[in-house]
Amino acid sequence: MRNKKYYKVLSVALALAMTAGVGYGVSSYAEAKENDIVAAADNSGEEDAATEETSETEEKVTDKLTGAFDNISLDADKEETVYVIADANGNAEQTIVSEWLKNPEGKATIEDKSGLKDIENVKGDETFTQDGDKITWNANGNDIYYKGTTDKKLPVDVKVTYFLDGKEVTPEEIAGKSGIVKIRFDYTNNSKDGEVYTPFLMASGMMMSNDNFKNVTVTNGKTISEGNNTIVVGMGLPGLQESLGIDEETLVLPNYVEVTAYAEKFSLDMTLTVAVTGNLSQGENGTNISIDEIEDELDDVVGQFTDGATKLSDGIKAYTDGVSQLADGVEKVDDGAGTLYEGTKTVQNAVNEISNGTNTIQNSFEGDKGVINGSKQISNGLAQLNQALAGVSLPESAELTDEQKAQIKQQIVSDITTNLTANQANIAAGVDKNAVYQEATNAANSYAPSQETVASEAREAGAAAAPNQDAVLAEAYAFAANFGEAGSDTFNAAVQAYAAAYQSAYTSGYGSAYGTAYKSGYTYAFGKAYETAYGSGYGTGYVAGYKSGYSTAYQAGIKYGADLVFAGLKSYGTLIDTLKQNVAALANGSAQLDKGINLLYDGICKLNSGSQKLSSNLPTLTNGAKSLKDGTAQLKSGANKLNGASSELISGGNKLKDGVGEIKEKVDDTEKDAEEITDKIKLVVEAGKNYGLYGGISDDMTGNVKFIIKTGAVK
Repeated sequence: MRNKKYYKVLSVALALAMTAGVGYGVSSYAEAKENDIVAAADNSGEEDAATEETSETEEKVTDKLTGAFDNISLDADKEETVYVIADANGNAEQTIVSEWLKNPEGKATIEDKSGLKDIENVKGDETFTQDGDKITWNANGNDIYYKGTTDKKLPVDVKVTYFLDGKEVTPEEIAGKSGIVKIRFDYTNNSKDGEVYTPFLMASGMMMSNDNFKNVTVTNGKTISEGNNTIVVGMGLPGLQESLGIDEETLVLPNYVEVTAYAEKFSLDMTLTVAVTGNLSQGENGTNISIDEIEDELDDVVGQFTDGATKLSDGIKAYTDGVSQLADGVEKVDDGAGTLYEGTKTVQNAVNEISNGTNTIQNSFEGDKGVINGSKQISNGLAQLNQALAGVSLPESAELTDEQKAQIKQQIVSDITTNLTANQANIAAGVDKNAVYQEATNAANSYAPSQETVASEAREAGAAAAPNQDAVLAEAYAFAANFGEAGSDTFNAAVQAYAAAYQSAYTSGYGSAYGTAYKSGYTYAFGKAYETAYGSGYGTGYVAGYKSGYSTAYQAGIKYGADLVFAGLKSYGTLIDTLKQNVAALANGSAQLDKGINLLYDGICKLNSGSQKLSSNLPTLTNGAKSLKDGTAQLKSGANKLNGASSELISGGNKLKDGVGEIKEKVDDTEKDAEEITDKIKLVVEAGKNYGLYGGISDDMTGNVKFIIKTGAVK
């Protein structure tokens, strides 16, 4: 019996030393999730809502699992987290190792040692070089966060077994079934240092919905109520029983966790198992822990206990003297209770006003004319405007395509040809045939006038016979309507091109045609022939001359108009780009505002609900304050009775003092019988110190490691 008690004392001390060695906990687990290290490996392809629910479940279970390890903090050069993605039975499918190299001195480079593959920087752009398992990081004064993979065997394994109504079943067989279920986690330690196993502390947890599970119990663990769910946490120390050589009849060091419950349509999102080990010589704030010191401390505690018992006897007298002071204090409590009772009435009125105010605010957010609906409409409108502007673009060049030029030229040629053809007979009829005939006859044997003289006369006559300017402009306006709105740059350019081309072609063509026809008729020297040639040459030559003049005018006129149009468009290019950017930013900001308003509305609803609950519960507080006031009288009566019983307390203190001596003698005997277990514990402590890191670590570094094993869902 003595040995069993002492073994428990030493085992508790060892467990405390282990948690001290891993006291940094798994707080960096949340940090690793930011890097999406596990997300890439755990992409099940399910719907987004299911993924979010699983993530929330994972965070809650992780918080409960690791809460026991967060009370002590250790500083280390390298912190390592090993993520194991496993199936529902715990069989590892993928292992991802996350490393954190700390750089408190801001070094330019960090020397590291690692056996990982596919190494990748997950938080920065720092690079590295590798020579075998030696890695040199170009840190530039920063901490380094990287990940890698390995097929190295894990130092610890977890096996998950499912039972339904006493029969072992597979995860697929138990999914959706109802009955008495049992989930068992068996831990296996695969890491030894000499004669003992490396000490690993393992904790498994899961979240069980109260809709699916009733009467949940756990062996080697505890249950925690979490709203509509029950969180189960269990712990084990695999290999420690064998390392210490302790008989299970004397003391059981668990290496498994077992959960039982009644299931209604069995469904489980996942389970998490955290395995940790560390430097067992490290305690809080880096102080050393050793078994020898624990024994010395135990002796000190017994000595202090003996001294304390003596002091307790003396203190009892002082205690009884204080009873009278307690009675005085009760009087003051009674007065304070009265003040509290009056104060609760004032609080009741204030809370009622708050409740009315929050209700008014909540109503302003709701309905067709509420803040939420208005924000949604603004956000949707800006999103549509942003989408419409995204398709707006301006031409990059003032050059017309060959197809565009051909279309414009074809239209102009068609209009001019139609006009000239219609007027050809009138142009020819305008010639005085008799005068021409007479002139040709009289000058048949005379020196013919020069062609320049004839052409000059023809130009003067052509100018007089040219179509009315208003008529030409009317045709130009009709023609320009094909190329833009009236008054626009494009429209005006087309009008100018048409009018200029028409006038130039008419005058030039008329003069050239007149001179050619005159010379041709004169050569034949006969009146009628001259007359016919002159008339025919005048009409045909007019058309040909007009077209010839148009070819030059077309190039200059259309180019001029196009340049005017595109010069104007270019001035708007920058403004349109700026408009696109600003509308996109406004649409994005409006969407964020809409989300924020909805979050604000949710908060207001909760505030309103809370204020109403507070208002409805304040009468209970008021009644409690009254009960407190009434109870002070009973407290005063009890203080008097306590004063009367002080003599019995003094007598019991003396007996306690005598019993302490006997306890000290028994502890001394137990220490003599425990030397063997103490030596083994020292070996276990040393094994924990020697383990190092799973992925590798340099000899001049200190490090901490944790393993997180996530099993698949059973649905």
